[in-house]
Amino acid sequence: MNTSEFDGNAAFAGGMPSQITQGADDSTSKELIVNVTKDTVIDCYNYVNYVCIIGRLFDLIFLFKDQEPKKKAREIKLTTSLKTVASLGLSDEKKLIMEKSIFSKFLQVKSRRESSATLISGLCNLYNPESKKFVMNNNASLFFCIREVVDVLGIENTGTDYFFPTEKSRHDKFLQEVREIANLDGKQLTTANLKSKLKDMPVDDDESRLCFRKLISFFIVDQFLVCSGDPKKPAGKSWGPVQDIDVFDKINWAKIVFEHTCDSITHLKNLMCSQPNKQHYFRGFAPILETIVYERIPSIRPQILEKFSDLLIEKYSKYTSNEKSNSISIMIKYKIEQKDKMINLFIELRKEMLIN
Repeated sequence: MNTSEFDGNAAFAGGMPSQITQGADDSTSKELIVNVTKDTVIDCYNYVNYVCIIGRLFDLIFLFKDQEPKKKAREIKLTTSLKTVASLGLSDEKKLIMEKSIFSKFLQVKSRRESSATLISGLCNLYNPESKKFVMNNNASLFFCIREVVDVLGIENTGTDYFFPTEKSRHDKFLQEVREIANLDGKQLTTANLKSKLKDMPVDDDESRLCFRKLISFFIVDQFLVCSGDPKKPAGKSWGPVQDIDVFDKINWAKIVFEHTCDSITHLKNLMCSQPNKQHYFRGFAPILETIVYERIPSIRPQILEKFSDLLIEKYSKYTSNEKSNSISIMIKYKIEQKDKMINLFIELRKEMLIN
Protein backbone atom coordinates (compact mmCIF):
# COMPACT_ATOMS: atom_id res chain seq x y z
CA MET A 1 0.00 0.00 0.00
CA ASN A 2 1.41 3.37 -1.00
CA THR A 3 -0.03 5.62 1.67
CA SER A 4 0.21 9.37 1.22
CA GLU A 5 -1.77 10.58 4.25
CA PHE A 6 -2.43 8.94 7.59
CA ASP A 7 -5.26 8.90 10.07
CA GLY A 8 -3.82 8.41 13.54
CA ASN A 9 -6.98 6.63 14.75
CA ALA A 10 -6.09 3.53 12.75
CA ALA A 11 -2.47 3.21 13.85
CA PHE A 12 -1.51 1.19 16.89
CA ALA A 13 -5.13 0.16 17.32
CA GLY A 14 -5.06 -3.20 15.59
CA GLY A 15 -5.43 -1.72 12.13
CA MET A 16 -3.42 -0.24 9.32
CA PRO A 17 -3.04 3.54 8.93
CA SER A 18 -5.80 4.91 6.75
CA GLN A 19 -5.34 5.98 3.18
CA ILE A 20 -7.45 9.10 3.10
CA THR A 21 -8.21 11.99 0.79
CA GLN A 22 -10.11 14.80 2.39
CA GLY A 23 -10.90 18.45 1.76
CA ALA A 24 -11.10 21.27 4.28
CA ASP A 25 -14.89 21.08 4.32
CA ASP A 26 -14.82 17.30 4.92
CA SER A 27 -17.17 16.75 2.00
CA THR A 28 -14.92 14.55 -0.18
CA SER A 29 -13.74 12.03 2.38
CA LYS A 30 -12.77 8.58 1.10
CA GLU A 31 -11.17 6.16 3.51
CA LEU A 32 -9.66 2.68 3.17
CA ILE A 33 -8.69 0.76 6.32
CA VAL A 34 -7.08 -2.69 6.26
CA ASN A 35 -7.56 -4.51 9.56
CA VAL A 36 -4.88 -6.67 11.13
CA THR A 37 -5.06 -8.97 14.15
CA LYS A 38 -2.70 -8.74 17.09
CA ASP A 39 -0.80 -11.85 16.02
CA THR A 40 -0.43 -10.89 12.38
CA VAL A 41 1.82 -8.30 10.75
CA ILE A 42 0.66 -7.01 7.38
CA ASP A 43 2.65 -4.53 5.33
CA CYS A 44 5.24 -3.84 8.02
CA TYR A 45 6.80 -0.90 6.20
CA ASN A 46 3.61 1.14 6.47
CA TYR A 47 3.71 0.76 10.24
CA VAL A 48 7.37 1.70 10.20
CA ASN A 49 6.48 4.81 8.23
CA TYR A 50 3.91 5.74 10.87
CA VAL A 51 6.54 5.22 13.57
CA CYS A 52 8.78 7.65 11.71
CA ILE A 53 5.93 10.18 11.51
CA ILE A 54 5.31 10.18 15.26
CA GLY A 55 9.04 10.13 15.89
CA ARG A 56 9.43 13.19 13.67
CA LEU A 57 6.72 15.05 15.59
CA PHE A 58 8.25 14.27 18.95
CA ASP A 59 11.73 15.12 17.71
CA LEU A 60 10.41 18.64 17.17
CA ILE A 61 8.36 18.80 20.34
CA PHE A 62 11.12 17.64 22.66
CA LEU A 63 14.00 19.26 20.70
CA PHE A 64 15.82 16.04 19.83
CA LYS A 65 17.81 17.62 17.01
CA ASP A 66 21.10 16.62 15.44
CA GLN A 67 22.61 19.96 16.37
CA GLU A 68 21.47 22.09 19.26
CA PRO A 69 21.21 25.82 18.52
CA LYS A 70 23.68 28.11 20.21
CA LYS A 71 20.83 29.79 22.04
CA LYS A 72 17.72 27.80 22.84
CA ALA A 73 14.50 29.37 21.62
CA ARG A 74 12.06 30.51 24.31
CA GLU A 75 8.88 28.47 24.67
CA ILE A 76 5.86 30.00 22.99
CA LYS A 77 2.89 31.30 24.95
CA LEU A 78 -0.73 30.49 24.21
CA THR A 79 -3.42 33.17 24.25
CA THR A 80 -6.26 30.70 24.91
CA SER A 81 -6.96 28.43 27.86
CA LEU A 82 -10.02 26.55 29.05
CA LYS A 83 -9.25 27.96 32.48
CA THR A 84 -10.34 31.38 31.19
CA VAL A 85 -13.93 30.28 30.62
CA ALA A 86 -14.07 27.88 33.59
CA SER A 87 -13.00 30.65 35.95
CA LEU A 88 -15.76 33.06 34.89
CA GLY A 89 -17.95 31.82 37.71
CA LEU A 90 -21.22 32.65 35.97
CA SER A 91 -24.40 32.12 37.94
CA ASP A 92 -27.04 29.66 36.74
CA GLU A 93 -29.25 32.62 35.90
CA LYS A 94 -26.65 34.04 33.52
CA LYS A 95 -26.00 30.65 31.94
CA LEU A 96 -29.75 30.38 31.37
CA ILE A 97 -29.70 33.72 29.53
CA MET A 98 -27.23 32.18 27.07
CA GLU A 99 -29.21 28.95 26.75
CA LYS A 100 -30.15 29.62 23.12
CA SER A 101 -26.66 30.76 22.11
CA ILE A 102 -24.60 28.45 19.91
CA PHE A 103 -21.91 28.68 22.60
CA SER A 104 -24.17 27.70 25.51
CA LYS A 105 -22.36 24.35 25.93
CA PHE A 106 -18.98 26.02 25.78
CA LEU A 107 -19.96 28.31 28.66
CA GLN A 108 -20.64 25.17 30.74
CA VAL A 109 -16.98 24.07 30.50
CA LYS A 110 -15.46 23.23 33.88
CA SER A 111 -12.07 21.92 32.80
CA ARG A 112 -9.14 24.18 33.66
CA ARG A 113 -6.69 22.40 31.38
CA GLU A 114 -3.72 24.39 30.23
CA SER A 115 -2.79 23.44 26.67
CA SER A 116 0.67 22.20 25.76
CA ALA A 117 2.83 24.98 24.28
CA THR A 118 5.48 22.42 23.28
CA LEU A 119 2.93 20.40 21.30
CA ILE A 120 1.60 23.49 19.49
CA SER A 121 5.15 24.65 18.75
CA GLY A 122 6.06 21.27 17.28
CA LEU A 123 2.96 21.23 15.09
CA CYS A 124 3.72 24.72 13.79
CA ASN A 125 7.19 23.59 12.75
CA LEU A 126 5.63 20.84 10.63
CA TYR A 127 2.90 22.98 9.06
CA ASN A 128 2.69 23.65 5.32
CA PRO A 129 0.54 26.79 4.81
CA GLU A 130 -0.22 26.03 1.17
CA SER A 131 -1.67 22.56 1.73
CA LYS A 132 -2.82 23.31 5.31
CA LYS A 133 -1.22 20.04 6.42
CA PHE A 134 1.37 19.01 8.97
CA VAL A 135 4.02 17.42 6.76
CA MET A 136 5.86 14.65 8.60
CA ASN A 137 8.00 13.44 5.70
CA ASN A 138 7.83 13.08 1.93
CA ASN A 139 5.30 10.27 2.18
CA ALA A 140 2.91 11.27 4.90
CA SER A 141 1.05 14.21 6.39
CA LEU A 142 -1.65 15.00 8.93
CA PHE A 143 -4.34 17.63 8.66
CA PHE A 144 -7.50 18.88 10.32
CA CYS A 145 -10.72 20.25 8.88
CA ILE A 146 -13.81 22.28 9.73
CA ARG A 147 -15.74 19.14 10.58
CA GLU A 148 -13.35 18.42 13.45
CA VAL A 149 -13.68 21.99 14.75
CA VAL A 150 -17.45 21.42 14.77
CA ASP A 151 -17.11 18.17 16.73
CA VAL A 152 -14.73 19.59 19.33
CA LEU A 153 -16.57 22.88 19.91
CA GLY A 154 -20.12 21.53 19.61
CA ILE A 155 -21.39 23.95 16.95
CA GLU A 156 -22.53 23.61 13.33
CA ASN A 157 -20.74 24.33 10.07
CA THR A 158 -23.55 26.58 8.87
CA GLY A 159 -24.32 30.27 8.73
CA THR A 160 -23.16 33.38 6.94
CA ASP A 161 -19.60 34.56 6.38
CA TYR A 162 -18.29 37.46 8.41
CA PHE A 163 -15.26 39.61 7.68
CA PHE A 164 -13.73 41.55 10.54
CA PRO A 165 -13.09 45.25 9.87
CA THR A 166 -9.43 46.21 9.68
CA GLU A 167 -9.63 50.00 10.04
CA LYS A 168 -8.14 51.23 13.31
CA SER A 169 -10.71 54.03 13.52
CA ARG A 170 -13.52 51.48 13.63
CA HIS A 171 -11.67 49.42 16.24
CA ASP A 172 -11.35 52.49 18.47
CA LYS A 173 -15.06 53.22 18.05
CA PHE A 174 -15.91 49.63 18.93
CA LEU A 175 -13.85 49.79 22.13
CA GLN A 176 -15.63 52.97 23.15
CA GLU A 177 -18.99 51.24 22.69
CA VAL A 178 -17.79 48.36 24.87
CA ARG A 179 -16.70 50.76 27.62
CA GLU A 180 -20.10 52.46 27.58
CA ILE A 181 -22.05 49.20 27.78
CA ALA A 182 -19.72 47.62 30.35
CA ASN A 183 -19.84 50.75 32.57
CA LEU A 184 -16.54 49.95 34.28
CA ASP A 185 -16.71 52.95 36.63
CA GLY A 186 -13.55 54.57 35.32
CA LYS A 187 -11.54 51.35 35.21
CA GLN A 188 -9.52 50.44 32.12
CA LEU A 189 -10.97 47.96 29.65
CA THR A 190 -8.84 44.92 30.43
CA THR A 191 -9.67 41.23 30.23
CA ALA A 192 -9.55 40.93 34.01
CA ASN A 193 -11.95 43.86 34.52
CA LEU A 194 -14.28 42.53 31.85
CA LYS A 195 -14.37 39.12 33.58
CA SER A 196 -15.24 40.77 36.88
CA LYS A 197 -18.01 42.75 35.22
CA LEU A 198 -19.50 39.63 33.63
CA LYS A 199 -19.55 37.88 36.99
CA ASP A 200 -20.95 40.73 39.07
CA MET A 201 -23.25 42.69 36.74
CA PRO A 202 -26.99 42.47 37.51
CA VAL A 203 -29.35 40.94 34.95
CA ASP A 204 -32.75 41.89 36.36
CA ASP A 205 -34.37 43.47 33.30
CA ASP A 206 -34.39 43.13 29.50
CA GLU A 207 -31.82 45.89 28.98
CA SER A 208 -29.29 44.43 31.43
CA ARG A 209 -29.79 40.94 30.02
CA LEU A 210 -29.13 42.25 26.51
CA CYS A 211 -25.96 44.00 27.71
CA PHE A 212 -24.80 40.76 29.33
CA ARG A 213 -25.41 38.77 26.13
CA LYS A 214 -23.36 41.24 24.13
CA LEU A 215 -20.49 41.42 26.62
CA ILE A 216 -20.19 37.65 27.09
CA SER A 217 -20.32 37.12 23.32
CA PHE A 218 -17.63 39.77 22.88
CA PHE A 219 -15.55 37.96 25.51
CA ILE A 220 -15.89 34.60 23.72
CA VAL A 221 -14.88 36.09 20.37
CA ASP A 222 -11.91 37.99 21.76
CA GLN A 223 -10.51 35.34 24.10
CA PHE A 224 -11.18 32.19 22.08
CA LEU A 225 -12.59 32.40 18.57
CA VAL A 226 -10.29 35.07 17.06
CA CYS A 227 -7.81 35.80 19.82
CA SER A 228 -6.02 39.12 19.80
CA GLY A 229 -2.28 39.49 20.16
CA ASP A 230 -2.52 40.58 23.79
CA PRO A 231 -4.72 38.30 25.95
CA LYS A 232 -4.80 40.95 28.71
CA LYS A 233 -6.40 43.64 26.53
CA PRO A 234 -9.54 43.04 24.41
CA ALA A 235 -9.31 43.94 20.74
CA GLY A 236 -11.76 46.37 19.19
CA LYS A 237 -12.38 44.20 16.14
CA SER A 238 -14.04 41.54 18.32
CA TRP A 239 -17.01 43.87 18.95
CA GLY A 240 -17.98 44.03 15.27
CA PRO A 241 -19.98 40.78 15.04
CA VAL A 242 -21.58 41.41 18.47
CA GLN A 243 -23.24 44.75 17.63
CA ASP A 244 -26.32 42.93 16.31
CA ILE A 245 -26.63 40.07 18.78
CA ASP A 246 -29.42 38.40 16.79
CA VAL A 247 -27.09 38.12 13.79
CA PHE A 248 -24.21 36.88 15.96
CA ASP A 249 -25.49 33.29 16.24
CA LYS A 250 -26.15 33.13 12.49
CA ILE A 251 -22.47 33.60 11.63
CA ASN A 252 -20.50 30.52 10.54
CA TRP A 253 -18.15 30.48 13.54
CA ALA A 254 -16.80 27.01 12.73
CA LYS A 255 -15.36 28.34 9.48
CA ILE A 256 -13.98 31.45 11.19
CA VAL A 257 -12.28 29.42 13.93
CA PHE A 258 -10.80 26.98 11.39
CA GLU A 259 -9.41 29.72 9.15
CA HIS A 260 -8.14 31.80 12.08
CA THR A 261 -6.37 28.76 13.56
CA CYS A 262 -4.71 27.96 10.22
CA ASP A 263 -3.61 31.59 9.86
CA SER A 264 -2.30 31.58 13.45
CA ILE A 265 -0.22 28.46 12.82
CA THR A 266 1.30 30.06 9.72
CA HIS A 267 1.92 33.33 11.57
CA LEU A 268 3.68 31.59 14.46
CA LYS A 269 5.78 29.41 12.17
CA ASN A 270 7.01 32.48 10.28
CA LEU A 271 7.88 34.24 13.53
CA MET A 272 9.74 31.22 14.91
CA CYS A 273 11.77 31.01 11.69
CA SER A 274 12.55 34.72 11.39
CA GLN A 275 13.01 35.46 15.12
CA PRO A 276 13.95 32.14 16.75
CA ASN A 277 15.24 33.57 20.03
CA LYS A 278 12.26 35.77 20.89
CA GLN A 279 9.08 35.07 22.81
CA HIS A 280 6.07 34.49 20.54
CA TYR A 281 2.33 33.97 21.05
CA PHE A 282 0.02 31.47 19.38
CA ARG A 283 -3.22 33.31 18.65
CA GLY A 284 -5.29 30.34 17.52
CA PHE A 285 -7.77 28.35 19.59
CA ALA A 286 -5.11 26.04 21.08
CA PRO A 287 -7.46 23.70 23.03
CA ILE A 288 -9.30 22.87 19.79
CA LEU A 289 -6.13 22.10 17.81
CA GLU A 290 -4.73 20.10 20.72
CA THR A 291 -7.91 18.03 21.10
CA ILE A 292 -8.04 17.28 17.38
CA VAL A 293 -4.45 16.00 17.45
CA TYR A 294 -5.16 13.82 20.49
CA GLU A 295 -8.21 12.36 18.73
CA ARG A 296 -6.19 11.64 15.59
CA ILE A 297 -3.05 10.21 17.25
CA PRO A 298 -4.04 7.98 20.19
CA SER A 299 -0.43 7.15 21.07
CA ILE A 300 0.28 10.70 22.31
CA ARG A 301 -2.93 11.26 24.25
CA PRO A 302 -2.78 12.37 27.87
CA GLN A 303 -5.11 10.83 30.42
CA ILE A 304 -8.81 10.87 29.54
CA LEU A 305 -10.90 12.46 32.25
CA GLU A 306 -13.44 10.19 33.92
CA LYS A 307 -16.09 12.89 33.85
CA PHE A 308 -16.40 15.47 31.11
CA SER A 309 -19.22 17.29 29.36
CA ASP A 310 -20.61 16.53 25.93
CA LEU A 311 -17.84 18.64 24.42
CA LEU A 312 -14.72 16.83 23.23
CA ILE A 313 -12.73 19.91 24.22
CA GLU A 314 -13.07 18.77 27.86
CA LYS A 315 -12.14 15.14 27.26
CA TYR A 316 -8.43 15.20 28.10
CA SER A 317 -6.36 16.21 31.10
CA LYS A 318 -3.28 18.40 30.90
CA TYR A 319 -0.45 16.84 28.89
CA THR A 320 2.77 16.19 30.77
CA SER A 321 5.97 14.50 29.68
CA ASN A 322 5.44 11.82 32.35
CA GLU A 323 2.28 10.68 30.56
CA LYS A 324 4.08 9.70 27.35
CA SER A 325 3.20 6.13 26.43
CA ASN A 326 5.84 3.41 26.41
CA SER A 327 5.72 3.38 22.62
CA ILE A 328 6.64 7.06 22.39
CA SER A 329 9.48 6.61 24.86
CA ILE A 330 10.84 3.78 22.75
CA MET A 331 10.57 5.82 19.56
CA ILE A 332 12.57 8.68 21.05
CA LYS A 333 15.15 6.29 22.52
CA TYR A 334 15.69 4.49 19.22
CA LYS A 335 16.16 7.26 16.70
CA ILE A 336 16.90 4.85 13.85
CA GLU A 337 16.85 5.34 10.10
CA GLN A 338 18.14 2.05 8.64
CA LYS A 339 15.34 -0.15 7.33
CA ASP A 340 16.47 -3.38 9.02
CA LYS A 341 16.68 -1.66 12.42
CA MET A 342 13.35 0.08 11.78
CA ILE A 343 11.69 -3.32 11.38
CA ASN A 344 13.13 -4.43 14.71
CA LEU A 345 11.82 -1.22 16.24
CA PHE A 346 8.39 -1.91 14.79
CA ILE A 347 8.33 -5.42 16.27
CA GLU A 348 9.38 -4.07 19.66
CA LEU A 349 6.66 -1.42 19.52
CA ARG A 350 4.01 -4.01 18.66
CA LYS A 351 5.10 -6.18 21.58
CA GLU A 352 4.90 -3.20 23.90
CA MET A 353 1.40 -2.33 22.74
CA LEU A 354 0.22 -5.94 23.11
CA ILE A 355 1.60 -6.17 26.64
CA ASN A 356 -0.19 -3.01 27.68
